[in-house]
Amino acid sequence: EHEVIEPSEFALISRGVCTEKDITDMEMNILFALGWRVQPPTALSFVRHFLALISSFHEIDELMLHNLYALSQLQINVSVNEYYFVSVKPSTVAVASILNSADAVANSILSKSLPSSFVATLRKQGLIWVPEREIKHVQDKLLEGIAVSEVNHDDRNRLLRKFSRSPSTVLYQLWS
Repeated sequence: EHEVIEPSEFALISRGVCTEKDITDMEMNILFALGWRVQPPTALSFVRHFLALISSFHEIDELMLHNLYALSQLQINVSVNEYYFVSVKPSTVAVASILNSADAVANSILSKSLPSSFVATLRKQGLIWVPEREIKHVQDKLLEGIAVSEVNHDDRNRLLRKFSRSPSTVLYQLWS
């Protein structure tokens, strides 16, 4: 729950040590020292924005968008527990999770056209600068994370025995 505490309340709490102006001046000093990087966007917030962008270039129904979001969210939730992703930009994780999600949608026009046009659009708009090999590496790491995760542990084990050990197969089956 977010509550906004007004500078006047802080000044009151300080019992006259700080004025309202002192409080707002210090807030500005802190914000500038942090370079305004107070709450950076998460991978999931990038997914929401990127899916909105995708839907403006491709005709995608709401169910497909929901499924792409849900699959991406599953991968991102797993990535939060993996040390590898600490140094990966949230936007890169988002792109990789969306591409994996589109790949997991069997026989979809979207999955065939999305990778090249989606990444090209993001590059053209100046939204990503990551080399494609790095995106592919992150895609693989996300899928590896899904394959070894505790998400649906029983289902995961059953799927790994029933199907190939391909992480994308596991991801597709978990989504279906």
